[in-house]
Amino acid sequence: CGAYKFDITSLVKVGGENTVVVRVNNKVKSHKGLLNWQDQFGGLYRSVDIEATSPVYIDDVWARPEFDQRRADFTVTVFAPWRKPASGNYRLVIKASTLPGGQIAGSAQIPLNKISQYGTKVSVPVDLNPFRPWSPAHPNLYKGDVVLEHNGKEIDSWPTRFGVRKIVVRGNQIYLNGKRIFLRGFGDDYVYPLTLASPPSRAVHLKELEMAKSYGFNYVRLHTHVETPEYFQAADQVGIMIEPALPYEGDRPATRDGCYAPLDDLNELIHQYRRYVSLTTYCMGNEGWHYQEFRRPLY
Repeated sequence: CGAYKFDITSLVKVGGENTVVVRVNNKVKSHKGLLNWQDQFGGLYRSVDIEATSPVYIDDVWARPEFDQRRADFTVTVFAPWRKPASGNYRLVIKASTLPGGQIAGSAQIPLNKISQYGTKVSVPVDLNPFRPWSPAHPNLYKGDVVLEHNGKEIDSWPTRFGVRKIVVRGNQIYLNGKRIFLRGFGDDYVYPLTLASPPSRAVHLKELEMAKSYGFNYVRLHTHVETPEYFQAADQVGIMIEPALPYEGDRPATRDGCYAPLDDLNELIHQYRRYVSLTTYCMGNEGWHYQEFRRPLY
C-alpha cells in the first residue's frame, strides 16, 4: 500500500553507465487484495525515480497535527553516509506557509551535531499563525519546507503539504475539531475498467472526488484496499475523509504460506499515509476474521 525505497549507493557506478532491471513475479500464493475477486496481477503501475542526495540527507518528513496547540510538530529523519555516522555543523530549518497564497505561517530551526547512519529522528514544533484547521467544509492546507544545512549551506530539502485537525469519539458521536460531525460516506470498490490499477494522477482523482463532494459526501470507505498517494492528495484538497482497509477479504483472509502479514501492513499504512490529513479511520479487513493470534494485536 505504500512506496518502496532502496539505498543503491554501493551498486552505482559513478560517472559510468547504470542499468536498472525490474523482475515481476505474479506467482504469489495470496488472498490479498480486492481484485482477487477478478484476477491476480502485478507489475509497475506508477513511476520509478532515482534520486541522488548528499551523503547526509533527509529520509522522511511528517508534519504531525497538534490542533489544541495550534501547531504542527515536524518529525524529521536524517541519515548519515552509508554505514558511517556524521558530525559537524548541521541544522534543520523549517518554514510553513498557507495554501494557496503562500503567506508565511511559522518557522523553526534546530541544530544537529551528530547524525547516525541508522537515522536520527527529531521533532520540531512549528506554531501556526494564521491557524486554519482542516475540515470537509474548509479543507485548509499548509506547505512545509524542510531544509538541511551544513555550515550554513543547503545540502538537501523536503517539501510537504499538510493540514491540522483533531478527531475524537465521545459516546456514540464523532467530533472533528471540537464540533460534532455526521459522516456521509460512500464506498469505493477500486473499479478502474480502463486502467485496471488506480491511476497515479491527482487530476483524475480530483475530478471523481469533487463529483462525490457535490453530491453531499464527506467520507469514503476504501473496500479492501489502500489507494495511491495521489488519491489521498486529492482528498486532502477536496475535503473528503478516508477510511482505508487492510487488503484481506473473506472468512479465511489468507493462506499461511502466502502473503499474510496484517501487522506489517497496518504499520506500513500508518507510516506511509499519516502525512495525509484526509486519513481518518482504519478498517482491518472485510467480511471475515483475522487469525486469532492477530486479532488483539491489530486492535
